[in-house]
Amino acid sequence: MLWYCAVCYRAQLHCQNCQALLYQVLHSSLREVHSKAEY
Repeated sequence: MLWYCAVCYRAQLHCQNCQALLYQVLHSSLREVHSKAEY
């Protein structure tokens, strides 16, 4: 996660906010993959 924090630091985002945002993105993308796998 530290690497993501470094990237977000460059984007002027706080590390904590970055992790929360990444979690949402990863979670939504996993849901999309899961829903596609069901069909």
